[in-house]
Amino acid sequence: MDFINQRNWLMIKILWISYGFAILTNLLFDPNVLWPPFGLAICLGATLLLYFVKHEYLMMYIMICSIFMYFYVLNVMHAELINYLFIFLGIILSSLYQRYEAVLFSGLLASLLLFYFFQRQFDLMIGNIVRYDYTYFLLFCLLIVVFFLYHVNMTKMLWKRAQQSELLAKQRLKSTELRLDSFINRTYEAVMILNQDGVILQVNPAFTALFGWEPEEIVSKHAADFDFHFQIQSTEMNRLDVTMRNKCGQQIHVNLSLTTINTGHEHESITLVLIQDLTEKMKTEDFLRRNEKLATAGKLAASIAHELRNPLTVVMGLIKITDEKTENFSKHKQLILTELDRMKMITSELLLIAKPKDIQMKAVQLFDVFHDVFQLYVHPLKEQGIVLTYEGPQEVPKVLGDEIQLKQLFMNIIRNSAEAMKNNKGVIHVQIDCDEEHVYMLIQDEGSGIPSSVFAKIGEPFVTTKENGTGLGLMIMFNIMKAHHGTIDIRNREPQGAEVQLTFPRSQKKNKQ
Repeated sequence: MDFINQRNWLMIKILWISYGFAILTNLLFDPNVLWPPFGLAICLGATLLLYFVKHEYLMMYIMICSIFMYFYVLNVMHAELINYLFIFLGIILSSLYQRYEAVLFSGLLASLLLFYFFQRQFDLMIGNIVRYDYTYFLLFCLLIVVFFLYHVNMTKMLWKRAQQSELLAKQRLKSTELRLDSFINRTYEAVMILNQDGVILQVNPAFTALFGWEPEEIVSKHAADFDFHFQIQSTEMNRLDVTMRNKCGQQIHVNLSLTTINTGHEHESITLVLIQDLTEKMKTEDFLRRNEKLATAGKLAASIAHELRNPLTVVMGLIKITDEKTENFSKHKQLILTELDRMKMITSELLLIAKPKDIQMKAVQLFDVFHDVFQLYVHPLKEQGIVLTYEGPQEVPKVLGDEIQLKQLFMNIIRNSAEAMKNNKGVIHVQIDCDEEHVYMLIQDEGSGIPSSVFAKIGEPFVTTKENGTGLGLMIMFNIMKAHHGTIDIRNREPQGAEVQLTFPRSQKKNKQ
């Protein structure tokens, strides 16, 4: 039940008790004076309204008005001093609601009634004082006692509720503290709590195990005293990979998760630092990288051995059966030179992958670099029946790159596109475009496309669709784009052909980084 509604029912109880005391007083001390039935009507009417009127605040004002209406009728019928005194009882009763508006409203009504009666009935009020009026003063005193008994009971009840709420809040706080302490002390991650000035408030056993300091050695001291230097950038969680020193001075690679928590007090906050040891993780990652390198090296070695063994077998066989005096000498010699050239090409490309040349990065105009390659290939390709076209602006935002490697990249792509067109007919279309962050280059051909079985391994050494290819050219292309912080996307076209999209970051964006 709501607070105001409870007070409305309490007010009804007090009214009925007051009415009963009034009747009893009249019967004992003044039986000739009949208590007006209006008091009974007020009590019954207020009780019925309380059952039907659901608006508790409206009912509060009805109750206050009912009390003062009763006092008005009483003073009109019995213009005696004590009855005027009862008007103040309305103000006292309204304080049960513990609301300013109720007290102010009853005070206004009481003032208006007193002003009215003192103006209209002052002589009658003073002239009606008799000796037995002390009984009504006693009744007034008794009613005040009853009121304050209820008031004391209500105050005790509110105090008890406040104590219960405080106890419940303390229990919840204690439970939260226990759960938090349990989490901090049992988690495998090291935990350190700092105040807003960087003073260490608490550490957990995992922190002691990782860094070696006991809580009594480090708590209440500044984090900078232990060479712990980190900065909170915002109230959100910050993650940092840093190197910290333990008690023995050894460096430990850790990941910090820093969170600032407001304590609820003005200008007071704490920082929760979760520390994850990355030593074993870095060892594992290093071990996996070495194993991956070994596996890659083994795979590459097997591929190289396979690719070189075939031409070596041919060369060795031809040398065994070839004699300068034989009539097939010149033919065999040409085959030997062809196979040796193939081995030279494979070793050259392998050397380029294993030991790339130094990259001279600078802001370059992508169209200018491509234009040199365009001029180199446009006429030879035309003689083969292949048309090399370009679409796009000649002035585009510059990219950060190495001209020599970019030319090699464009030459490899155009050469692969031309070789994919087996009938030596078709168009190789080049397009350059850009947006606010990137410069794009799209090369499209009308060749046979790339088989789906090759897509999964594209970029790996010796994976190729060409009969005499090595696949190392594509690997070099991927390495060049990686060195230029770009991406390469290769896909098939409909109805036939393939396209290569190169994405370069603009030089301005790169410089900002």
